[in-house]
Amino acid sequence: SILGRVTRLPAYAGPSPERYGFEVERRVLGAKKRGRSSSSSGAGRIDDDGELGRADGTGHRRRITDLLDSNRVAYRLLRHEVTPTSEDSARVRGEDLSTGGKAIVLKLREASDDDTGFALFVLSASRKLHAKSIRRELGTRGVRFATADELAELTGGLVPGSVPPFGRPILPDRVDTSIGTSDGGKIAFNCGSLTSSIVMDAADYLRVAEPAGIFSFSKE
Repeated sequence: SILGRVTRLPAYAGPSPERYGFEVERRVLGAKKRGRSSSSSGAGRIDDDGELGRADGTGHRRRITDLLDSNRVAYRLLRHEVTPTSEDSARVRGEDLSTGGKAIVLKLREASDDDTGFALFVLSASRKLHAKSIRRELGTRGVRFATADELAELTGGLVPGSVPPFGRPILPDRVDTSIGTSDGGKIAFNCGSLTSSIVMDAADYLRVAEPAGIFSFSKE
């Protein structure tokens, strides 16, 4: 069952996102508490009914939070400035780079040279993809990154860097053994946009995501 035990995140010890002028939402078992910066500029805020909200993955974010709420999972939801790189995301989240969960869509090819479609691979943002390990584990002839157009078609318009680490039911997903090894055992990821992130317990993530496989496919 994907209904796991309730896990509360340890107290957040990093720099407060409010100090950067970002909006913060905290959800615990479906109860939402919202804190907003006193800044009048509203820097980094993305409202669901605003223009950016309609274009930045609001629907994807809502599906993910609904999934987590339905499984009674504790998490922290952040809304922030655009973060095009993993390093930018770590900075605004106040988390170590290794906590980040980098979700990459790859196209696989069988030894017969036939396409076998796409799959999602999730690894720590502090590590690099090791394609040879994927070919060896899955018995594929080769792998390549999905193009921006392919990614948008597969995911309903997501852009590189915004893909959340949940493949089902669209894509089979594999998780690298580096996930959950950071201090605190957490995972942080963009949830359908470059302006919103979720931080949660990695064990809860694995239980809800139910990846098709977990093996080592990363390198330093």
